[in-house]
Amino acid sequence: MMRRILITHFDVDHYNGISEIHNWCKDFKFKKIYLPRYIYRDKGVYDTDIFFRDTVKYYAYLKLIGKPYRLDTLHAFFVDIKDMVHRITDIECVGYTDSFRLGNYDVDVIWPDKDYKGKLFMPLFEELPTDENDPELIERARVVIEGYADALAEVYMMYSGEEQFEISQDLVNYLYGQLDNAYQRLDDFIGNVPKLENLDAMSSTKIRNMNECSVVIKIDDELLALGDITPRILKHINGRYGNSYNILKVPHHGTKSYYYSGLPNSNYKLVSNSGPYRVDWSIDGRYYDIKTCICTNDNPARCDSLARGMIECAKCNVIAKKNAVTN
Repeated sequence: MMRRILITHFDVDHYNGISEIHNWCKDFKFKKIYLPRYIYRDKGVYDTDIFFRDTVKYYAYLKLIGKPYRLDTLHAFFVDIKDMVHRITDIECVGYTDSFRLGNYDVDVIWPDKDYKGKLFMPLFEELPTDENDPELIERARVVIEGYADALAEVYMMYSGEEQFEISQDLVNYLYGQLDNAYQRLDDFIGNVPKLENLDAMSSTKIRNMNECSVVIKIDDELLALGDITPRILKHINGRYGNSYNILKVPHHGTKSYYYSGLPNSNYKLVSNSGPYRVDWSIDGRYYDIKTCICTNDNPARCDSLARGMIECAKCNVIAKKNAVTN
């Protein structure tokens, strides 16, 4: 059976499992892979939107200062997906007004906009410190980093569906060859670029910006899935979704900082797992409801309810995991 998968955005926890599937089974194929669309057309020139490019450049910078995980994972993802479909055209980018078929359902995409020009990013390279011993170092590093971002953008645009030419295997090989060359050139600068003083704050901003680009989908009045979008974006798209759904996938793993008071009513609220690491991402207590809250979180440190010795969800995944280990 062939499967379809939607990658809502390019924060690591939302796509790193794809490469794990590929490493586990090289013959596994998806029928369709849907990516978020950050492509716009301006004066006849195709380009990736600024918040995607800026984040890619930031990930490349992190690699140069000895923090390669985010870029290496993103790079591996784009390298692997071309081998996980039967045809390169089975990979598509989706954005507002697009729709696709998922099982027996028609899925409507209501975010991200294809031409959104709002500020979702903080500039990176204007803040890089200079190196007194090698004043040209930062400029050379900038060229290499931007070269990688350009190469990844070319691969990404191939999947955007905006091109007016047929995608040949020669083109695929060429673009991925350029991407590999750009990736290898980063190695010359690893450990030679100074660190930013506000690195933690910038990392937080970049992650939040990528979250704001999450694909949001709805299926009639059955499902509204909000990805990791922030209250600011929820307010922006307020007129695109209804007042009531059977299932509401709440924003950003149910965290308090992403809670939005204007969420529609629902019979069930789905809180997605965020893994074992972010213990500071406690779940907002306003989601707790013994009848309606279905929580897939398996990290007890995220649950204020359990900390109070209570179970306030229709399904407690922490307890289920504990019982499975015990039994």
